[in-house]
This record gives sequence, structure tokens and C-alpha cells, in this order.
Amino acid sequence: MQEKSKGAEFESFIFNLLKAEARKERKTIHFAPEIGPDYGFDAIAPDGFWNLPGPCVIEIKYYINTEIIERILRRTLRTNLKFSSLLLITNSPPSRLKKLKSSLQNRFPDVELEIYGKEKIKDLSSKHPEAAFTYDRAYLNQAVEILEKRDFNEITKQNLESLKSAYLEDQLVLFVGAGVSLASGLPSWESLLNRLIISLIDNNPSFKSLVDSREHLVELFKSEIPASPLITARILRDSLGNDFSDSVRSSLYLDFDPSKSSEIVEEIGALCVPGRVRQGLASVVTYNYDEIIEIELRRRSVDFFIVVSEGDTPSKNELPIFHPHGFLPFKGNLNLKYRKSLVLSEEAYHSQFIDPYAWPNITQLNLLRNNVCLFVGLSMTDPNLRRLLEISNQKRPGVRHYAILKDHWKPNKKIGEIAGIGKVTNVLRGLEESTFNKLGVSVIWVNDHSDVPNIIREIRN
Repeated sequence: MQEKSKGAEFESFIFNLLKAEARKERKTIHFAPEIGPDYGFDAIAPDGFWNLPGPCVIEIKYYINTEIIERILRRTLRTNLKFSSLLLITNSPPSRLKKLKSSLQNRFPDVELEIYGKEKIKDLSSKHPEAAFTYDRAYLNQAVEILEKRDFNEITKQNLESLKSAYLEDQLVLFVGAGVSLASGLPSWESLLNRLIISLIDNNPSFKSLVDSREHLVELFKSEIPASPLITARILRDSLGNDFSDSVRSSLYLDFDPSKSSEIVEEIGALCVPGRVRQGLASVVTYNYDEIIEIELRRRSVDFFIVVSEGDTPSKNELPIFHPHGFLPFKGNLNLKYRKSLVLSEEAYHSQFIDPYAWPNITQLNLLRNNVCLFVGLSMTDPNLRRLLEISNQKRPGVRHYAILKDHWKPNKKIGEIAGIGKVTNVLRGLEESTFNKLGVSVIWVNDHSDVPNIIREIRN
């Protein structure tokens, strides 16, 4: 198990080094599964890499033995991908590399072949310390110097190219969070709980008999409730009983106008529209209870299927919309399946968190392991999501995901007056990125949430 963990960490390390090298050399490199569902290698450089002609396929292995060599050879023979060169990167000692290269070259005399081991990896680490320091702290000081003046626009450009490739290959999955719903005028978590508090008071005359002013009761409740929203939701659910789901729905859609849409929802809708020869997005995962994406897809005549339980199975022509935290339709019957799907209070969250075989966890893990995922409207702080990302990256290191986050490292006006603060924030931003990289996630920073629709539009175009 320890050897497997080392192998996963090594592969993630090499992926980050290769991305940094490709960016510096202005080369395109796509990692599986950005190159399509039938990929057989870890990466491909369409225009070649280093001195190797393109297309160049790349395979990364922590340790090499005879069985692994044969597996690579069989995969090479099976692939429909036409390539001119093969690059193998391994942590194996140099003594193994010469014999391996000779064996491979004899089998594939028409393919240019290169095998890089520890020495080349050391050279790359020195060249790109910002990509190496999380795996070897000896590069931290050099990394700080690089991060001070790093061009984040170039990084964003590279990330967008990867997302475009995944989208064109039907490998892109969209994960949607509360930020998307907020843009459509739906309440934040705190506002939703406040509305539920009011619903609890209004539906129970005994509360009103205690204090004349409803406003005073609301303020008292808000000032004394536990800090955790999950605990608050549990109190409200236990107090509202069978009316809980109905109260959540009425509170959720209290000020919602279905005839109006936000720019970000419109861009998500456009991303979901099937192309002439493909299906568009592979699927959508939304942690929101609302129906705003479905309403937009109906407006665009996109066939979709709402998944809230293990037995829900979309057809191949329907776009799956997964609601792992539950679904509350804007109108119509709130059936038992939808009521049971709601994950809002503490015990519901705990039951999903601790059960590795719960359908939401299995579904999300499969999507994370086999697709490129883009996170929109999420803070990326949810413990369960981070746990799933950690597991996914251990099982399939190098499957790259992307999160659009507001740049909270930009100094405000007062702090911005401090000399050198810009360099400090660049370093801190880079350090945060490195923690996401270890989860298999690359960050796309935006100055403001209003920039997010432009990012989504860029992927489609």
C-alpha cells in the first residue's frame, strides 16, 4: 500500500513538472482523459516534446519491471492513436533504463523512443521549483523566487486549452455550487436558514405567545443558534418535522422568478447544448437543491435526466444532472423520493460522509476518476468533496480537474500600500495552488465572480 501511495505521488509530481515545462516551452500537452475516452497513455504532446517529434505519447511509471514493460508494449500495439515518438518517465535506477530502451527500440524500430529517469527528473525540478517544492522542500526557496513574478495569465491560458480539449472529447463534467444559484437570486445558506427560522415561528402559535414581536424572536434565534449551519438545520428539521421539505422549498424559491436567468446559468446552458457530432458535456453535478439549471435546459430544448437516487438511470441521449445533496422542484408534486433525497441537516450529511458505498460518493468518485471536472461556484472547502478528490487522485493520479475561484489574495487598498505586498501575495497564491495540485485540481483565478461566465464561454468557443 505504501509503494502504491509513493507511485501515485510520483505520477502527480511528474504531471506537474510536465505542465510547467510545456508552459515554458510553449508546447501543448494533454493528459488523460483530456485526449478522449479511448486513451491508452498518460499524456500526449501533439506537436512533440523536447527533441521528440509529434505526436509524442507519454507514459509515467514509478517503478519498472518486466510485467510493466510488456503491458506498455501491448497497449502500444492496441492503440488506434498514431504517434511518432514515445517518452517513458520512471523513478527506476539508470541500470534498468538502457536495457529497457534497447528492448523497446527493437520492438518499435520506426518510433523514436526516450526514457528519462532520476537525473532528468532532478534537472526538471531545478528548472521548475514551483512545481517541485511540494514534493521536495529543498526547492522551496527557489520556488518563492519564481512565484514572486509568475505569469498567471499564461497558466490560465494553458488550463483553458486543457478544458477545451476535454470538452471536445466529451470528457468534461461540470460540478456546480451555491455561487451559481446566488447569481440567479436564490438565497445563500445563511439566508435560507433565516427564512426557515421565520417559517418555524409563523407556523407555531406557541412561539408567538412567548414574545409579542416576531422580529425579536428571529433575532434571538439567530444570535443564539450554533455556529455550524448543519447543526442549525438539524434543529430546524427536528422542529418542523414532516413540514421540513415543504418549508425548505417555499423558503428556497420565495423570491425566485423563473422567467429571469443569470449570465452564468445561460453560459452553463449553452455548454450543455449538444453539438452536431457529439453530446456536449458528459454530465452535470450540482450540490444545489434548486431547479435553475433544469429550467434553463428546458428553455434550450436539451434532453436531461435528474438523478437523486441509485436507481435513477438516464438514457444515452439524456444529459445526467446529478443532485447528490437532493432536489426540490420549483413546481409540482414533492414526492417521497425528492423528500428523502434532501441532505441539509447534520445527521444527513454525516450518513453520506461516513458511507463509502453511498450512491452519491460512488457516483462522484467514478466521475472524478474517469473525466476532467470543472468546479464552478464552489469554495472547494467542503470536507467530503476534498476527501473524494484525495481518494480519486490516489487511484488515478494525474487526472486533472479545474476550479474557478475568486482571487482572494489580491491585497485591498490599505494593505496594497505596503511595499512588496504584491510579491508576497503571489507567493501565497502559489502555495495555495500547490495544495490543490495535490488533490489533482488546478486553479483558474478570476478577479470577480462576474468573470466566470467569460471562462465558461471561452471553453465552448
